[in-house]
Amino acid sequence: MDGLPKTAEEANSWNQEDWKKWVQAHNGVASSAANAVSVTVSGRSANAVVLRELTISIHERKPPLAGTLVKRGGAGGIHPRRFYIRLDRRPPDAELIIAKPGGDPGDDQTVNFPYQVSESEVEEFALYPITEACLCAWSATLHWDADMGGNQRIAGQSQIDDNGRPFLATPTSNATGLVRIPWLSD
Repeated sequence: MDGLPKTAEEANSWNQEDWKKWVQAHNGVASSAANAVSVTVSGRSANAVVLRELTISIHERKPPLAGTLVKRGGAGGIHPRRFYIRLDRRPPDAELIIAKPGGDPGDDQTVNFPYQVSESEVEEFALYPITEACLCAWSATLHWDADMGGNQRIAGQSQIDDNGRPFLATPTSNATGLVRIPWLSD
């Protein structure tokens, strides 16, 4: 495909923003279950922030896209909490799967909220959208309660989207071709 890195050295020099620009230039959309949205959550002080729930919103459903599937590997090293976002369900849901370090995928376990973060305690989430039925435009909302000190708490929520727009995901069932970047393969 036009514009993809031609060598391992060139591919390794691309950062996330380079890949995003390439995808946008080619009207690309994330494929179901293969591309995660990374979310880092922390507090703004030493006081605890309790993460209560992650809710999913579907903004639009269209027929799945057809086109070429481009597969590339990722960096690795960080093991965030993985959420599988089931976009075909009505209403959609987010199931948190915790992988045991060094374990097989079958060793994963479902874990529920709440979680606690602070300025020094950070959570890393990877949101994997899964769909077999649609080109889905989706976003997520993280609901939380913050300890303001002096027995004061406030409730709030944080929107997780693509810079004010919903994320897009489509199944791979309509892929008309496959380009695998061998030096970055999974």
